[in-house]
Amino acid sequence: MDTSSQSQNMTKNRDNTTIIYDNFWIRNGIFLFLSILFILPLLLTNSYFPQSDDGAHIPRMYEIAQGMKVGHFFPDVSAYTFRQDGNGIHFFYPNSFSFIYALFINLTGKIVTGLYFGHIILLFVTQIVAYYSAKIFTKNTLKSFVFAILWAFSLYNFGNFLNRGASPSSFAYAFFPLALLGIYELFLGDNKKWWLASIGFSLVLLNHLVTSFTLVIFGIVLFALSIYWKKFTKERLISSVLFAVSAFLLTCSFLIPFAIQMTNVDILGADKRNMQALAASIYRILNISLDNDLTNPSFGFNFGIVLCIAYIIFGILLFTSEQVKSNTKLKKYFFLSLGFIILVSNLFPWIWFQNTPLSVIQFPDRFMPFTEIFILIFVIEFLFQFEFRNIPQFRTLFLLLFTIGSFLTVLNYKADNLTIVEGTKEFRKVRSQLPNEFSDKNIKEMAKRSNFGGNDYISEKQMTYTVNDTKNVRPSTNVFEQGIISASTSGLDEKVAYIDGEKSQIMLYNQDYTFMVNNLPNGDHTVRLPMTWYKGFEATDNNGTKLELQKDDDGYVVVNTKGQPQIKVQYIKSAAEKMGICISILSWIITIATVGFMYFRNKTQLVKDDEV
Repeated sequence: MDTSSQSQNMTKNRDNTTIIYDNFWIRNGIFLFLSILFILPLLLTNSYFPQSDDGAHIPRMYEIAQGMKVGHFFPDVSAYTFRQDGNGIHFFYPNSFSFIYALFINLTGKIVTGLYFGHIILLFVTQIVAYYSAKIFTKNTLKSFVFAILWAFSLYNFGNFLNRGASPSSFAYAFFPLALLGIYELFLGDNKKWWLASIGFSLVLLNHLVTSFTLVIFGIVLFALSIYWKKFTKERLISSVLFAVSAFLLTCSFLIPFAIQMTNVDILGADKRNMQALAASIYRILNISLDNDLTNPSFGFNFGIVLCIAYIIFGILLFTSEQVKSNTKLKKYFFLSLGFIILVSNLFPWIWFQNTPLSVIQFPDRFMPFTEIFILIFVIEFLFQFEFRNIPQFRTLFLLLFTIGSFLTVLNYKADNLTIVEGTKEFRKVRSQLPNEFSDKNIKEMAKRSNFGGNDYISEKQMTYTVNDTKNVRPSTNVFEQGIISASTSGLDEKVAYIDGEKSQIMLYNQDYTFMVNNLPNGDHTVRLPMTWYKGFEATDNNGTKLELQKDDDGYVVVNTKGQPQIKVQYIKSAAEKMGICISILSWIITIATVGFMYFRNKTQLVKDDEV
């Protein structure tokens, strides 16, 4: 979006009254109102309609909420969720925004209510971050206001946590525009704004690792372009180093335990996917977007009907109308967005990257946030460049149509799920493997026994498969090419100890974050507990005397009893982990204080609220 004479003309044409989007309180009041408006119909149902990934992420939030009650504020192993056997999902999945949901769960005393309050805050924060990110880029208040609403309530962004339950990536998308802007400034723009990249990228990483990986890929491309265009100077090198160091300091509370476990545990990892098969055709992307339905299983490619039609019409006008056909900036934004549409489609040769590090993204639509942002930039800039002579206040009309269109999809989503609860669409229950409707009671029950998501972070050898009718064969390449019939984690699911290699009747149980087995036979025995070994587990007997704890060949926790009848296992954070937490907290305090000082002293290019 360029900063041409439109903004100056708007300033000259205004009278002395304050336009609503200029006023800090009114603007943010609108953001808050929209956030409540979109969630309120769902909140009033007093039920939560679970989708596929909710089985992994709602238990994580519930675990944090329960941990808060007993003073366990920095998650490590799971005691209330994921079989209650010390699963280490929190080492591998960052939890930043999940704390807000957990806080509301505890404040309201209700899980469902807490989740919806969390959604309201998520949408509110998304709009605020998007507004200020666009403000830095455009120096235009109105463009930034429009971008904030369109980004927060785009069907892809909004549907990501409602229809897929992929809340971590939605948390990351709240800060995605800031990260994208910062990386651009670092390599191709004003490298003195490297701190934007540091803050934005860190906030993305602290919410979703895979989304931060897509930003790394984007950064590598811009780095290459910076060298090719001879823009990578000594000053950019220094800024890049500052970015890397500061980003590490801000995120080391997660990165240190993540690195410790990744280098010590042979985790199973997330499913490998056939990315070429999961990419959609251009026709399908258009069809899904025009369908404008959050319950469409292929929602990941959904732009929404209003944005889709606008993009097509504006694209045609760009090459046919004398007003804009020579506008090179509009064409640049159009071709950038078109390039990203091709990237997420099956026109891109994803098969080439199937067995490369890029396969960790699993789904081509992980790059949809880039596509969505460049489409929005093109559409918004076109709205400001093109004069709609026969339609006064077309920008206002477009914003209203978009908002109403997105809101109607929420009402449709609510109606559809209420119908599902009544039992007329039972296939959805089979597809998601979750109850049709979540209440506080069945969320707690589901969280205790759930292994969805948690199984990604157990030892590789603890999962056995039935593959092509041959049992106990682990696939060595892409699981979708192996013909897996079923998978089993019975060694964990049974929750019983093995004594000297023999299965016993002694069950594992826990009191908060202490995992125990009792009534062990007299004498020295080797006890294999139904727990995945993570570096940091320590064992003691009933008197607090330390027992020898090891990892067996299959990744289970093994303890020598030394004649004691009871074993207690706890996870003890290392000095490095504790130091990482302290460094990150201190770094965020310094960063927030510094940015706040710079903002209020007007020493950055953050444009104040009374400017357009």
